[in-house]
Amino acid sequence: MNDKEEKFEKLGNFTNAMGATRLLLLQRANKHGFLIEALVLYAALVDGFCRIALVLEQQIKNKSSDFDVRYIHQGENDKIYFNERNVYKLTYEKCIIEEDLFNEINTLYDVRNKAIHQFFISEIEYAHLGLVLERYELIFHRLWNIVYGLESEQIHKGIGMTISGKITDKNRVKIFENITKKIGTNDKEKLAKILGPKLIKNINKFSEDIERSRIADEIHDEIEISEEKMKIPPGFASVKEITKWAERRGFFKKCICGHEKVHHIDTNKLKETTGNLDSYIKKCKVKKCRCKKYEE
Repeated sequence: MNDKEEKFEKLGNFTNAMGATRLLLLQRANKHGFLIEALVLYAALVDGFCRIALVLEQQIKNKSSDFDVRYIHQGENDKIYFNERNVYKLTYEKCIIEEDLFNEINTLYDVRNKAIHQFFISEIEYAHLGLVLERYELIFHRLWNIVYGLESEQIHKGIGMTISGKITDKNRVKIFENITKKIGTNDKEKLAKILGPKLIKNINKFSEDIERSRIADEIHDEIEISEEKMKIPPGFASVKEITKWAERRGFFKKCICGHEKVHHIDTNKLKETTGNLDSYIKKCKVKKCRCKKYEE
């Protein structure tokens, strides 16, 4: 795949995400009154409209179908990228949106951040979001008209990626299929890649059912810990809490000698000071075991 093909593949993912976001708004968030979900989706749509507007404007200005891929894609290792605030500012500076729209988009994003990041520490209430969402719906239509205008300009001038033509039923079905893929494909490999080894216990033998079962067991353990803690004096740890901590730190894993990691801990040193238990690992304490270093 050459650079141009890769760019347009990323653009396809981007446009599918925009369609999926609007679909989720109509079918889930707005229909069922999920206000915070709707708030997140509206903010994402506004960001998406501004980004695609930047792409269209750049193509018109440069009289080319090429564009800066950073507008529509952010890789894990990208050091230079455009966040939401950067995108709003760029869209305003390039005279794509007017000052009143720019100010309202930023103000709505402030409310979005309060609802998500400051719900506990600000005065915002869940019920306040209804009016905010109506403002976002207005912004959605204003931005839709702006993007449509840029697409029309591309068609009129014969510049850029926008192609004139009637959408057939076959094309409409294909577009919908691509949009729904962004909502969920049940692709287990993609799920494992997105979550990564920090969230998945065994990335090489990933199974969603196994992961769900493991998480359910962990939740059950935490409930047991809370029940134990309510039965003992304040300030004391429950037995379950200690064993669970040791399990998470890997002290029940076995060394190459076959004995658990706990048998390699120098308990005398542990009594003298506190710190990372890994630093207290010595030779195995099991009689006749010659293993002097813990190795998985």
